[in-house]
Amino acid sequence: GNEPEPNDVHLGLMENHHLASALSGLAEKYNLINRIILSKKTSKYGIYQVNLWINGLPKTVIIDDLFPCIPMNNPIVTRSPSNEIWVLIIEKALAKVIGNYSSLIFLSIIEILLMLTGCPTFFYDINELIKEDDYSPLLDKLKTFVQDKKYLTMAIMNKNEEVDEENDNSVVIPSFGYAILGIYNINNVYLIKLRKVWYNEIKEKKMRDYQEKIAQNFPQLTDEISSSEVFLTFEDFVSEFHVLTVCYTRNWEEIRLKGRFLISKENSQSFYEYCISENFYYLKVQSKTNIIISLFQDEDFFKAADSIKPIMDISLSVLKYNNLTGEISHFQSIDFSHAQSLQQELILEAGQYIILPRSSGCFLYNKTENQKNFIYNIISPTTYPNINIKKINIINIINKKN
Repeated sequence: GNEPEPNDVHLGLMENHHLASALSGLAEKYNLINRIILSKKTSKYGIYQVNLWINGLPKTVIIDDLFPCIPMNNPIVTRSPSNEIWVLIIEKALAKVIGNYSSLIFLSIIEILLMLTGCPTFFYDINELIKEDDYSPLLDKLKTFVQDKKYLTMAIMNKNEEVDEENDNSVVIPSFGYAILGIYNINNVYLIKLRKVWYNEIKEKKMRDYQEKIAQNFPQLTDEISSSEVFLTFEDFVSEFHVLTVCYTRNWEEIRLKGRFLISKENSQSFYEYCISENFYYLKVQSKTNIIISLFQDEDFFKAADSIKPIMDISLSVLKYNNLTGEISHFQSIDFSHAQSLQQELILEAGQYIILPRSSGCFLYNKTENQKNFIYNIISPTTYPNINIKKINIINIINKKN
């Protein structure tokens, strides 16, 4: 009868830190949980519909209400400490898509958020946002993400296997996500407000001691400090956490298009083969616009292991088209990534652009004794030659080096 809450999520016997963190973070905006579970009431038949995003496209997954448990005891998977079952339902739907519960351990928090929301999700290396002891780029990013309610922002501390937990001075638990709730400026001192729903006996005492110091130094925050909401100074936040995960949770104006890569030759005698996109995409921007381009490739979760096609390395280039001169120039390219998806956020000035998905095709074939080795020409990420838009030929673009 209650709305989902961040502290509804408790880890089971498997260390699904990223799954637990993603579910707890989404519960900060419980409408996101309601969007995932299509069945709004407890089913007397034990059947539930769950809306996931698989390979960039929505898919309804149907599950039952049988969950692995210790005999006469609690579920062994991620669960709620109360009688709410939304955590169990979502995890089982993900496990069904991936293949089993144990495989969920290997998913990153970004992959999980993409599957649960369909919304663009990025990670930022905190150290890379700090340039020569200049903290302002990181602080500006945090202000943007936290103050604008369209974002879900979580901070994660990497696990250091070499650190002895008893002698570790940090106050947060590694590998778990802490949702960032706010940024406060008190007497020119910045403090970060975090959601704390994870429990560790050693860290709990250190966190209590730390919060007592915060209350002494900033008495105006005393009433806001609780067992589930804590504060860190900005400097301590930077030293504690390594990564920001940001999910763009608002409803975007979007379009999703299917395409494919093709293996091609210039002629039957050619030794060289090219892996090219069947389509390129034309984009006309009326005014300065913030856009996100995502590229997904099918991952055959439901097929037997011996029939699953390999994941290719993927990339894309954005080209600027001058309609007055007919010239095309390189605007930006994303590095090749051997992953199921990639995303890039761009700010485009008014103009016309061409979006070209790319792959070297190097992972398209499984190497066996009966297969020959292929050599590929890869599209150069440097400036492209001027080409008349009316005569564009993707093969020609690929053949032109530099």
